[in-house]
Amino acid sequence: MSISDFWKLLANSRLLTAEQVQQLVADFDKQPSVGEPTVKALAQWLMDIRAITKYQAQVLLTGKPGPFFYGDYKVYERIDKGRLTGCFRAVHNASKYCVILRFATGALLKDPQQWAAASQNTLAAAQIGSPFVQKYFDAVDLQRFKFFVSEDVRGGGLDETLAGGKLQPAEACRLMRQVAIGLAAMHGAGRLHGDVRPENIVLETFGSQPPAVKLLFDADELPQAQDLSQLQAGTKLAAMADYFAPELLATGRPPDALADIYAFGATLYALLVGHPPFKGGDVEQKLKRQLSEPARPLETMGVPQPLAQLVMYLMAKNPEMRYKSASMVAEQLALFVPPAGLSQSFPPQPPTLALYEQYIRQQDKQVARPQAQPRAAATTAPQPVATATAAPTVRPGTDQTVALNSLPPRGEFNAKAAPAARPTRTANEILRERKRQSTRNLMLGVAGLALLVVVALVGAVVVTNRKPATDSQAKAGPVTPVAPSGGAPDGNGNAPAQPPGGKAADGEKPPGSSAEGKGAKAAGGATAALQVVPDDGKALWASPTNGQPVELRCVPPEGQVFIIVRPAAMLASEEGARVLSALGPTLAGERVAWEKASGCKLEEIEQLHITLHNNESQFPRVSYVIKTVQPLSKLELLARWGDPEVVKEGDEAFYNGANWAFYIPKSTEDDRRFAMGAARDIKEVAAAGGSPPVVFREIERLRRATDADRHFTLLFYPQFLFNDDGGPLFAGDRAKVRQPLAWLLGDHIQAACVSTHFADEFYFEARMRSSLDKEPYALAEELRDRLNKIPGSLEDYFVSLNAPQYWKKLSNRYPLMIRDLHNQMRIGVENDMAMINSVLPLVAAHNLILGGELLVSTSPGQSIAVASAAPAASGPKTVADALQLKTSYSFDQQSLEFAMRDLADDVKGNLKNAPFEFAIKIIGDDLKLDGITRNQSIRDFKQDNQSVADILTALVRKANPVTTVKDPSEKDQKLVWLIGPDPDSPGKQIVLITTRNAAGTKKYTLPPHFVEKGKK
Repeated sequence: MSISDFWKLLANSRLLTAEQVQQLVADFDKQPSVGEPTVKALAQWLMDIRAITKYQAQVLLTGKPGPFFYGDYKVYERIDKGRLTGCFRAVHNASKYCVILRFATGALLKDPQQWAAASQNTLAAAQIGSPFVQKYFDAVDLQRFKFFVSEDVRGGGLDETLAGGKLQPAEACRLMRQVAIGLAAMHGAGRLHGDVRPENIVLETFGSQPPAVKLLFDADELPQAQDLSQLQAGTKLAAMADYFAPELLATGRPPDALADIYAFGATLYALLVGHPPFKGGDVEQKLKRQLSEPARPLETMGVPQPLAQLVMYLMAKNPEMRYKSASMVAEQLALFVPPAGLSQSFPPQPPTLALYEQYIRQQDKQVARPQAQPRAAATTAPQPVATATAAPTVRPGTDQTVALNSLPPRGEFNAKAAPAARPTRTANEILRERKRQSTRNLMLGVAGLALLVVVALVGAVVVTNRKPATDSQAKAGPVTPVAPSGGAPDGNGNAPAQPPGGKAADGEKPPGSSAEGKGAKAAGGATAALQVVPDDGKALWASPTNGQPVELRCVPPEGQVFIIVRPAAMLASEEGARVLSALGPTLAGERVAWEKASGCKLEEIEQLHITLHNNESQFPRVSYVIKTVQPLSKLELLARWGDPEVVKEGDEAFYNGANWAFYIPKSTEDDRRFAMGAARDIKEVAAAGGSPPVVFREIERLRRATDADRHFTLLFYPQFLFNDDGGPLFAGDRAKVRQPLAWLLGDHIQAACVSTHFADEFYFEARMRSSLDKEPYALAEELRDRLNKIPGSLEDYFVSLNAPQYWKKLSNRYPLMIRDLHNQMRIGVENDMAMINSVLPLVAAHNLILGGELLVSTSPGQSIAVASAAPAASGPKTVADALQLKTSYSFDQQSLEFAMRDLADDVKGNLKNAPFEFAIKIIGDDLKLDGITRNQSIRDFKQDNQSVADILTALVRKANPVTTVKDPSEKDQKLVWLIGPDPDSPGKQIVLITTRNAAGTKKYTLPPHFVEKGKK
């Protein structure tokens, strides 16, 4: 290849910008050279100045421009040595934090069921917190590529150390004590290691500090019983043979925590003497010796007798004779470690880690996604070429370099984290907004399905009084897994495990059967095997579907409610068509208008995503992602949309029509998908190349448990429904839903998912993520206690109804339907989620939804009576009293809106049975007059044991646009809080966030500390 060709490849690789490449071309031409420069000399020069890495150079020299970008990550090195061979080092584009990517291959890449299980396993493993265990962050699905993301581990394995000879007893015990601490953390999190041996223990060095261990494992794979027929060299069993617990030689016996302790003991034995307990011989001979032959006494090889005795207890042939926990082992090993070796120093974490964790682990707040680079049109996985050290990228226009793990400019990241104020809308934008109003009614019709399902839950669901099972429930697949025949149960009575995707002999198990699922915990922290259990009338119903999780590609950021519907499949089903009809005239009347705007009839749509976004207390902005049944060409879509204007957004483009904007992804794999929404939202979708947005962490966890094969799925953040932005959803008849829905959801649900399916039966499911202070089963029990109060109230409500003639018969039968739904409800916990599901005859679907629609649209003689306790005799009686409560409140970064929302939630959580409703409301119109937005960013906030009033004052001071204010009484303290009438309900007093000027104009009374000195 010519030098010119190499420069073109480099430009196409997107490793550097066009400006950087042009500057490098000029700089290289100025380099002194003997003879004609070669492509290899150019590549070497680029490596010398650290513009590209050795790995990147090797790929480019093969004539390929990559790929180097995989979603949010850029690959810069392939690992070709040690336990991590075949993995890739990469940098996270937004935070610049370095990680390791391990790509899925084979069946794991192709089988959706296996990938779903692997993703859930990885997400669970991400909760393990120990400096001595490899940290996992995420499992990423890019369709063509799937990979697991973990921390960047560097160092040689203990197997390399053993190649140089044995360790001194004190050092061996110091290192293995750290391994024991790591194992204890894994077992405490309900996760086995299953393969403890020197190759899986890496020694990390930190300058002059003694090395520390890092226990490696594959987070996606749960330890399984080994195939004892695979005795040849090169198999996993052969690698484990020197450290294999003897009890696992029983056919089909799955590993447990005591097997980990045996392998731990065999590893310590090897470190003390320089070789495994049963060295020599082939795999079969080693396994037989593990089972029947005692290891050579360590005392005969110079190991102190007390330590030798400890190792023998660890390696006892009878599991009951071993130490029962890894934490106990760590305590015993501490007796053999000098005091100085009992502590381990680590270098400070790079600041990029905090940014990375903030980016991917959003729990209580949402951060806008930094603009993503367009996804590479990758056609191959990263290539196995030479390794290279981490190299920085060249900063445009300078000769400086910036390390891959360095912190990005503060303003750059924070500008993305705190959305800017919405620009003033033009007359055309206002006109488009008005034209979109009618189309929103279609969204309301579909959203009505979500709300009515929840209403049916409010009115009907009472779960059985069931205590938590010893093993947690897990998601049942399309078939109920069965244990392999001939398998021996373990000590806990669990059947042996079966790999994900195994099918029952009788095929698919219908709803109504129960099954223990993947990830159930057995005693000792081990993972219980899959098994079939008799239906006790209480276990969760099996799912009728087992699709991949729903995707959020092409969805704009800042979504709060996500609705996914399969219109074509529903309309093809007689019951599904009845369900859509049961939603009433709202949907039918606006369907034609929406179909015209989108250019697609519902029958043409395979999957419809509807997302609701914050919209400054107005009706939520709505966006759509439409996936059609048949491919539609770009020209055909543009014609259906009336040939909208093309708008360039970087390397991408979107289309601005008369009322809506549209985006069509470039990738051919998305040729049936397009996005539709407001121009401001579609612009962000185009800027991100259609990549999924960052969502609340709890929403993301629920998303991974969703099933795209269901006919209807609703993902929502409950707080949104009850703040200013979600309020317009409950306008008109739906206002009566808001109070009972808030009562049902309570204070401990961080995110919820409701889904339904209309196949052979009507299947209903609700999943809920609880707050940290509420265990999942406790949340389910709390729901049960509330739901137990509903049936009587519902019957009283029906008595109060004066039902119109056209649905009087249904109104009489509806309570009986509710009773049936109630009797079929079951409660459980699955993957740390509280869960309720039910199975009914298929025709129940449209009857329940029709009854719910008529129930909401009919005015009663009196409101629903929801049972509640009498107000407490003591406690705050007014809003002013509530402001004197003391609490602690802190965060790294929040918008003003989210900060006030979370503070209000905190206060409400401490106001049980108060005679008033506590609320904090931002008066957005007041703030705009002073150039302040509700998205004003607040950083580094911390208040410990302060009154709510003082915390409010500290928040408005932090968010004040004038940063030089030293006292809240100063005139430049524009942002204030006060107690005043609720603009939507003047008879109710709440906390208002407004401005000093607006307070004066409206004659509000300011708290004393805001009053300017010298004024009364």
